[in-house]
Amino acid sequence: MNINKIENDNKVNVFLVLIGASAFELLVSLVTPDDVAGKSYNDLTKLLEDYYKPKHSVVGERYTFGSRNQQENESVTAFILALKKLSINCEFGDSLKNTLRDRLLIGVRSPAIKTRLFSLATTTDLTWDKACSEAQAMELAHNKTKSCQSTPVVTQSVNRITKKWSDSPKSKQNKWSDSQKSRQKNANKQHKTCYRCNGQHNPDSCYAKTWSCHKCSKIRHIAKACKSSRYQRYSSNTHQVGDSVNTVQGLSYESTDPDTVPLYTVYSTETQGKSEEIKVPVEIEGTKITFIVDTGAARSIISESLYHNHLSHLALQTPESVLTGYSGDRIPMLGEVITHLRYQNQSFKLPLLIARGNNRAPLLGRDWMKFIHLDWTSIFRVMPQTRAQEINGIIAAHPSVFKEYH
Repeated sequence: MNINKIENDNKVNVFLVLIGASAFELLVSLVTPDDVAGKSYNDLTKLLEDYYKPKHSVVGERYTFGSRNQQENESVTAFILALKKLSINCEFGDSLKNTLRDRLLIGVRSPAIKTRLFSLATTTDLTWDKACSEAQAMELAHNKTKSCQSTPVVTQSVNRITKKWSDSPKSKQNKWSDSQKSRQKNANKQHKTCYRCNGQHNPDSCYAKTWSCHKCSKIRHIAKACKSSRYQRYSSNTHQVGDSVNTVQGLSYESTDPDTVPLYTVYSTETQGKSEEIKVPVEIEGTKITFIVDTGAARSIISESLYHNHLSHLALQTPESVLTGYSGDRIPMLGEVITHLRYQNQSFKLPLLIARGNNRAPLLGRDWMKFIHLDWTSIFRVMPQTRAQEINGIIAAHPSVFKEYH
């Protein structure tokens, strides 16, 4: 329908019908407090045009255009399209293409592309179209070259290895040979002071790895490299054990690294309750806690929740030992406390590590075993009695199966 062929008296009515409900509501709002019916056709169209196509500030638009640079991770093609869009309301006229070219040359991020465009502008008549094609071609070539380069190998820590090795002697021999070659290669690359003997070589290949120290009687190092004094943190304390008196001169923790202490069990919470676990009750600050005896743990340790529930009155100290698991990853620690403990008729004042987390099994490590004399006879008597009770229960439940026939 051609609105110009309609008589002037009916133009407003036809126009209001054709624009639809949403545009009509907008017109009512624009003319308020006046009435739409009192406006002419030209007035109504001008109101809508001013609303949908507001006037732009040429100075402001040119400022925005002149401030536009290529953003990080923005391609050259996207940058060119952005410049074209910003130039629409700038009213550059005949100088539009030259202005676009200059802005591309100044705002592009790549130093290589910028240098190339400046070089072309010096030797030839660099047009807007040529500048765009040259910049896009250089970016494409750069991306292709980058994608052809080898991708670096990303290594991740392994907490547990569950894949079983083959039982064949040949397979074991090959894997052992590969492991030996890898260790020898690392040893050749990195020669440093060995903490086992103070020599200049890798500690993994040191001859003293299986020797015993004459100073502290521990293995894996010799006397001249012994650092046992480094770990003596606690002053001498005298403790009453039954009718005798025990004096604790300090604690030294064996380690394959002077700054770390291995905790190879890494909280075996998944195996709690299995018969192979050796558990002993130890009274800590008046509270009885069941510990799992673990010779693989260099330090005795409990969870954060046990500390907050029973030992929060003890001041936390910063531990000097760093605990590591199977893969060498550090175990997060809350701190360390000096606690009074009692086992049967023995009492001591020994350090106890507090690990972050709540699902941690209490471990009685080798540091406590040096002083606490565990009642091994009573501990190992539990399993035969338990199995005997299970067998008697089975026989009682199925008497007909175990009935002797003569």
